[in-house]
Amino acid sequence: MTPAAPIIHISSTPKKAVPVDLLGTTYSIKPPKSSLLLAISNHSAKAGKEQDAEGLIRDFDNILKLMFGKNFQVIKERLGDPTDELDLDHIFEAVEAVTEDKADNPTS
Repeated sequence: MTPAAPIIHISSTPKKAVPVDLLGTTYSIKPPKSSLLLAISNHSAKAGKEQDAEGLIRDFDNILKLMFGKNFQVIKERLGDPTDELDLDHIFEAVEAVTEDKADNPTS
């Protein structure tokens, strides 16, 4: 007996990068996966109660890798450079802007 074909098909459209000017330098940024954003949110909520800094850093690095691709290391270096104005709030702003652009549904 041949198994029945699935009735429901779930597919995905590859996420395309969006050009973003980040403090004077243009990067192609892909929208981050919602699951990674949720993981960061979960680790952030636990930050005051438990020591899960390693998990938070790992999740944040994963988001940066996904978003910036080949420019991941450049972004990490800029974030660690005390003379560069790029900071986490700029990254979060870029995440929000790219997510809103792709959803065509502003969150704010």
